[in-house]
Amino acid sequence: MPLQPIARRSTAAAIAEQLRDAIAAGRFAPGDQVTEQRLAEELQLSRGPVREALQRLMQEGLLVGEPGRSVVVMSLSDADIADLYLARLALEREAALVLAAGGDPEALAPLAALVAQLAAAGEARNWTEAAALDSAFHTALVAATGSPRLIRMFATLQVETRFCLTVLRSARPPREDLAAEHERVLAAIRSGDTTHIGDVLHDHMDAAVAALVDR
Repeated sequence: MPLQPIARRSTAAAIAEQLRDAIAAGRFAPGDQVTEQRLAEELQLSRGPVREALQRLMQEGLLVGEPGRSVVVMSLSDADIADLYLARLALEREAALVLAAGGDPEALAPLAALVAQLAAAGEARNWTEAAALDSAFHTALVAATGSPRLIRMFATLQVETRFCLTVLRSARPPREDLAAEHERVLAAIRSGDTTHIGDVLHDHMDAAVAALVDR
């Protein structure tokens, strides 16, 4: 997926967004070096805004500075993957508790629709679509809180998750129980039982980690 030239009035934020998408899509492999000069030439920009964009992604953990001032794409150890899902558990559990406390069925309607689509994708054994719907469910869960900060924090974690899944996809067996897992999450939120919500989300994240790391 080639990067596209940035429009004349775009900023470092727009550059960073393109780079996040490129990293998540797997254009850059773990450990690949990313240079200001190469990116500036490809994006047809000066190095200043490119440097700022790289600094943003370094702050987010998607890029890592190494001795000699080189910048490389993050690597993914088993510990990194477990830590990623630990962070997601903390954030999504809070989001689920907010929705449960709100008790608004309309807020849960998008989640219910995504679970139904997940079930259909599973029946059709369309694992690519199922993976996309899995991501969409968790994005919708956090978005339903209406919290700009939760949404912003989750966006970074979701980029890391997409990158993780892209890198490891060939080694990953299909998860045929995705629809059932997400249905359990939705049912737990509807129950309003805070302990049950935490337990279900913990099991869900643990299952994701187990499918990705060497255990």
